[in-house]
Amino acid sequence: MRAKSSYYRSRYRQRKRRWQSKIFIWLFLFAVFSFVKVWQKTNIDYQYRRNDLLKMELNALQSENALLAAQIEELRSADRLTTIAAERLHMTYIPRIQLQEKTMFEKLTAKLDKLQK
Repeated sequence: MRAKSSYYRSRYRQRKRRWQSKIFIWLFLFAVFSFVKVWQKTNIDYQYRRNDLLKMELNALQSENALLAAQIEELRSADRLTTIAAERLHMTYIPRIQLQEKTMFEKLTAKLDKLQK
């Protein structure tokens, strides 16, 4: 009779060990899954914060770029260049002469005048 009871005990122990190993495997998989989910969540939060910081930096750089572009346009202005040329380089402004082209009637009369001379 003892043989049967030890057999049943060993079978019970084997089932218990299998059950415990299955529980251990499921708990391990749950722990790994939880760790991965928490890691992903913290990584996503970090990326969002980093993205916000980069957006603020981009806005600062864009405003600085706009200020520099305005300064460049101010330095390129024709009025400033003429004042620098007049004051520092002692240049004088010469107005542009626009030659007008003769009309067909004026050209014809000019040719006739040449022929008569």
